[in-house]
Amino acid sequence: MQDEEDLALLPKSDLKKVESFARALGVSLSSFLSNPVFLSRNGRKDVFDLPLFPKPVTKKYLYSLGFYVGYIKGKVFYPSLMLSKRLSRLCFLRICNRVDGFGEKVFLYNRRVLEGHIIEFRKGISIVVNERGEPLGWGVGKAIYMKNKEIKVVDPLKDLGWYLRRGG
Repeated sequence: MQDEEDLALLPKSDLKKVESFARALGVSLSSFLSNPVFLSRNGRKDVFDLPLFPKPVTKKYLYSLGFYVGYIKGKVFYPSLMLSKRLSRLCFLRICNRVDGFGEKVFLYNRRVLEGHIIEFRKGISIVVNERGEPLGWGVGKAIYMKNKEIKVVDPLKDLGWYLRRGG
């Protein structure tokens, strides 16, 4: 069990890692983070947005009032699936890759989605959504060359199907 001291405001050095992610996605940090706090465990920092900051702050408040944004391990910020759901409302800013029904199935099986099944394409990190705009997870859009032809693909980073594959 962790003490209250383990819960603290996110230091500026770590906040820059989250800002870098937001810039790569093409959104402002304020679109998903207002009061970042973190909880250290197992060599990583779990980042939460805690808009209301009750005193004293304990772990029980964090899980009931906070929103899990992702975690920082080393120099990298890893976004949560919950964050993809929160940000999918901003797809009109072209931060999403939209896939058709077959592409959805392929993506949820943690496989690369090929050009024929991509409805809207964005290069770089993005939220992957289905035809109805429901978030499926995080992916990376890129152009690859096959037989001297450029093909757009979306590679999965983290998807909702992980719990099926891991037996959870």
